[in-house]
Amino acid sequence: MPQSPRSPMRPSYSLARVLVMLAAVIAVSGVAAPALAQAARDPCGHPPQFPGVNSFKNEDGEWNDVDNPYFPLDRGTTFIYEGTKDGQPVHNIVHVTKNTKMVLGVRTVVVHDQVFVDGALAEETLDFYAQDRQRNVWYFGEDSTEIPSGDKTGSWQAGVGGALPGIIMEGQPRVGDRYLQEFAVAQGAQDRGRVLSLQARVKVPYGSFTHVLKTRDGSCFEDPSADEIKFFAPGVGNIKVQSLDGTEEQHLISVTGSEGSDD
Repeated sequence: MPQSPRSPMRPSYSLARVLVMLAAVIAVSGVAAPALAQAARDPCGHPPQFPGVNSFKNEDGEWNDVDNPYFPLDRGTTFIYEGTKDGQPVHNIVHVTKNTKMVLGVRTVVVHDQVFVDGALAEETLDFYAQDRQRNVWYFGEDSTEIPSGDKTGSWQAGVGGALPGIIMEGQPRVGDRYLQEFAVAQGAQDRGRVLSLQARVKVPYGSFTHVLKTRDGSCFEDPSADEIKFFAPGVGNIKVQSLDGTEEQHLISVTGSEGSDD
């Protein structure tokens, strides 16, 4: 069955269930302290170092807002993306709800994501994010449903089945940085990111931007030729995503506030 296009806000989804990779990760997990230098060169196979619950609170003990300039999640905001995949039109609605969810003892922001292909709903997802004191935005999991099959293969949650959160956006990204975005091997979710530039210039229907963060994202389970290039504008967030093979591309169309009811 053809895979639904992924939202620009989330890591690339891998359908692969590689038993050899699973065995390798189990072996690595027995090491008390993974080699950080090696993880910086290649994060795959190195479980992320969860900083602890208190790292997601400010000095007054209150939960942090997600206000990273490259990945702001202002509650009530709706991002609209449009593009194509394999010649079919794609319409993506990403709504930052006012809802929260406790995951691994951390209060996360719930984001409602809907992907439409050729006018029909193809995927619906709730994603869970939180920000630490260094303004790193962590990805704590997703409740994803493929439409109309109802398949939830890509769903995972930190703290369940050995899954751990990963960093979806660094607080201070630097060119060359590599990081693991999610660690849920049993669900085939182990995605990685790499910072390519902080000075990209990008024009999309929503506007023209400079000093744009450019990353290359992909799955530890798939060939690098399946990677995606993503662009994040300061103060806005993700504005564009394109596949290396040119079969998929999405652009930010609009960003609006919402006075309606929560998801």
